[in-house]
Amino acid sequence: MGQVPGRNLKKAAATGANPRAKAEAGPGTRKKTGDRQRDQRSGGTHEIKEAALLLGHVSTNQIAAMLAFLLGVKSFLITPIFLTAELSTGAWISVIISLVAGVLATIGWLKWSHLTEGLPFLPALQKTLGKPLGTLLCAAITISFLIAISFSMRLFAGGAAIGLLPDVPIEILLITLIAASAYSAWAGLESLARASTFFFAPTVISFVIIVVSSLRDLDLRNLTPLWGPGPAEVALSGLRLIGLWGILPAFAAVKTYVRREEDLAKGVMGGLLGAGVTLTLTVIAVLLFFPYPSGTRLTHPMGILARSIYLGRYVQRVEAIFVFTWFFPSAIQAGFTYFALLVFIAQMAGTNTYRPFLPALSVTTFAIGALPVSLYRAAQLLSTTFFDTAGIVTICLGWVLYVVARLRGIKPPDEGETEPHSVQGSSQGSSQDAALSAPQEEGGGLPALNENRAADNSQTDRGGDSHERSPDSTSTQHRIRNPKRDSPTSPRVLGKERS
Repeated sequence: MGQVPGRNLKKAAATGANPRAKAEAGPGTRKKTGDRQRDQRSGGTHEIKEAALLLGHVSTNQIAAMLAFLLGVKSFLITPIFLTAELSTGAWISVIISLVAGVLATIGWLKWSHLTEGLPFLPALQKTLGKPLGTLLCAAITISFLIAISFSMRLFAGGAAIGLLPDVPIEILLITLIAASAYSAWAGLESLARASTFFFAPTVISFVIIVVSSLRDLDLRNLTPLWGPGPAEVALSGLRLIGLWGILPAFAAVKTYVRREEDLAKGVMGGLLGAGVTLTLTVIAVLLFFPYPSGTRLTHPMGILARSIYLGRYVQRVEAIFVFTWFFPSAIQAGFTYFALLVFIAQMAGTNTYRPFLPALSVTTFAIGALPVSLYRAAQLLSTTFFDTAGIVTICLGWVLYVVARLRGIKPPDEGETEPHSVQGSSQGSSQDAALSAPQEEGGGLPALNENRAADNSQTDRGGDSHERSPDSTSTQHRIRNPKRDSPTSPRVLGKERS
């Protein structure tokens, strides 16, 4: 039976069954199918990567700043107090050992991220471990991060109440921090990244002012004995403290929002090293200014130092500056964790937006953070549930994923991998393959797709190209209009003329 040129193509484009038909049906059909068709990119990961395109991109410095806040804000809480209470003068050496171990573990995550370049976190896990196990692992990581950030926010509220704002209820401080974090996550990744780079310099300056202004109270004798309880104990504790960096895999939430893979690796390593150096210097400062065991009291050491510093007539204390630069880094830490959790939840739910999940996440965070009856209990729960257990597993999981990916033959795109890059991409590729392998019509003629394409080409010869491609058209569209293949002397065109 004869067919009207272009009719089947427009029908297929409207139903979404044939992506190649959408390209041939003309500009009118693309407008009817929505703006998403104009934002397609080549590579087979369109439907999942669409969220990444809408959220924008981040640079190396922005990733480093966000990771530094994510991992280093614990330096301004009471973490140094617990480290010095356990390891006395050898605490700072244990932190350095844990930092080296964390760098080695992070290399595994970066190698696995390179193998799954272009894939969001959940599809990358599903490609490595299979869909059921990958989804289960993503859910477990999400829950562990949620517990960790909830107790961390409780530590912020308790530390602020003890060291700086004793008259403000802890619940009010917790709600304020949750509201600021939720707003930063709601504003989007680029807004959060710009805020992190903006507050990075004031935070560093406030820390330097506190340390330098207190040099008169510095006593190097407080660092002796150097190894504290002994080299063996310090080394073993340093390996166990690798859980301090357990939330670092949250960077996987932004692995598809970087313009180059090198930006991700440099940013992650820069943020980890910055946080490690800050925590080491903070522990040393606590030991120098608060001799052991007086430095192990349940206090906020940096807040006490900021309150005791007098700089002049107009700036009597550094406390006001420190409170300001201390609150916003804590909000950025929680906001980035919120963003990672929301991205993971949205990927598991199969949605292209994460904002509907934000209210429930905020309420859950407050409920978990309000469980500990005291600051000491919150610190214990954070250590037992994350730093000493789940954090060690998550930071070391990168090498396991890398080895499994290598054993399964997964290769990065630059090594010529041709496998589909996502679940949606594989289904999209299947529909394209089905369209290309469609049976020919009765009588041995060309498929309907080629017939309608020939009609479009003849119409172009008569009145110009009425189907002009936009600059952001897909690679499939460019292949259809290949000038070398559609030249008058090509075998395909000559074959059409003979027929």
